[in-house]
Amino acid sequence: VVEKDRFAQRALDQYRGFLEIFTDVVVVKPGQQLGPKRTGGCGGSGSSVLMTEEVNVARLLVSIPKTPDELRVKSAVTSPFSFRAKDAVSAEYLKDLASLVADRWEQLAEKLDVSKKRCSVIKRNNDCSQKMAYDMLITWVKGLPVLKDKVQILSRALHCSGHPQLAANLRQLDNEHRQRQANREI
Repeated sequence: VVEKDRFAQRALDQYRGFLEIFTDVVVVKPGQQLGPKRTGGCGGSGSSVLMTEEVNVARLLVSIPKTPDELRVKSAVTSPFSFRAKDAVSAEYLKDLASLVADRWEQLAEKLDVSKKRCSVIKRNNDCSQKMAYDMLITWVKGLPVLKDKVQILSRALHCSGHPQLAANLRQLDNEHRQRQANREI
């Protein structure tokens, strides 16, 4: 058995391909003239040569089931992520927000510019919509530049995705957070 492309069968639950059967056949081929024509003797223009050739006898489409070990998908190893909040958008807030927008997290992901490819990976890796929403929010935070205003971006996205009350609550939390920071500095 010869595997031509080891990545081609990865997503399938079975190996698919062709079984080709070859045999060696003796074939009579006309002889070749090596020099000037000779009259009489062996090797004239009527001579022939016996050669063996490999001939394809059959080509069959086959499907071979994979073993359970080959079917098992290895889970991705993720590095730990520590999130230090410098504004109202903290890890606790994101967990609470994920539980509130769990049923409509994909609309929010679209407004936050989280790619559709990443959303499909999140769906595949999680079974609960709250976990999906939280993973999407963490993905968004990881991809955001440090100096961007997370509160403004998230509140605008919440408002556009049909959660104006959550956007207002976030702005209020941010104002309270800023007042606490100002009181600490005094």
